[in-house]
Amino acid sequence: MKVAINDVHPPLYYLMLYPILGILKMANVGNIIYALKIVSIIPYFIILCFSYFKLKDEYNWLTAELFAFAILVMGDIFIQFLTLRMYSWGLLFLLLSFVYYREVLNKNDRKSWMLLTLFTLLCAYTHYFLILTSGLIYILLLIHIIRNNLKVKQWIYSVISLAILYLPWLLVLLRQLNTQNHTSYPGSMGAVDIFNYLIFYSIKSTDLTVGWLAIKILALAFVVLIVFIIFKKRTEDERLFELSGIFLFYGTIAIGVIILAISFKPLQARYLVPVSVIFWLAASIVIGKIENSKLLAVLLICILVLGAGSVFLTSEDIADRISHDSQRSAFLDSINNNETVVIYNTNFGYMLSMMT
Repeated sequence: MKVAINDVHPPLYYLMLYPILGILKMANVGNIIYALKIVSIIPYFIILCFSYFKLKDEYNWLTAELFAFAILVMGDIFIQFLTLRMYSWGLLFLLLSFVYYREVLNKNDRKSWMLLTLFTLLCAYTHYFLILTSGLIYILLLIHIIRNNLKVKQWIYSVISLAILYLPWLLVLLRQLNTQNHTSYPGSMGAVDIFNYLIFYSIKSTDLTVGWLAIKILALAFVVLIVFIIFKKRTEDERLFELSGIFLFYGTIAIGVIILAISFKPLQARYLVPVSVIFWLAASIVIGKIENSKLLAVLLICILVLGAGSVFLTSEDIADRISHDSQRSAFLDSINNNETVVIYNTNFGYMLSMMT
């Protein structure tokens, strides 16, 4: 809890790691870092099960397979399942929030509202940036309730419950925000940065060479085509949920950009990973319903091109990380010996291995 309070993140991920870390130490596991990475990859297998059992049954095989393919290859999504951070759990909780957002739209029953509230709360206790997306979900629900003259009672109960259940951590959050206000961040954001955010759902790159620019334009065209299909071929009920997935991705980006402009704090691209999963769920549902074989072929070719580009970038990223960590570890090993004391600020993995 001391680590959680002094960090800039909520405590849920730390609370999940704590008992597992104790078990690993009792079992005398050699490389704890790699063992703990298992905690991050668990959400990936849960989402695969969700894709197989829920998406396949409610929609079709194509929707389930496209979604499973997207979370494996697109953007920076799969990297977060291999990283000792909270993002993989955050994207799982946000995905489940989005699923029960749909259930609330369709059924508006107590069970759906309770599960939406639960997964929204888990989002808030996993990563602060997810509060923005969750807030947008509740705004969409309120608009839907008002437009359809539905009772707002369940919405109010859910919001009050979230406020009460998050209250214990609110004072810590205010303290962390106050600490961050005293921290300066270099740099600013221009049109190129915003453009890179817009296509982050598939391509994680700042490269603007001709080849990568063409792929990025294809990524933007893909979004435009998906939105066109939603308006052209969908009923109003289908359109609301599918458009919500697109809106939540870009709405979160817009809020992040505004926060950056006001506070001069950077909008880290990895914050968008959970929302890009929601984007791909909506896109997969849209594509899975297409009956025009030519249009379907065009979209599948787009996905293959974007997926190939993303896999290439991911493999380069992994190779660069391995090379950088190997060089750093070799250097630190060479200068640390019985006659030398070195104070340094480096990766957690190396320090933990030195302590153990």
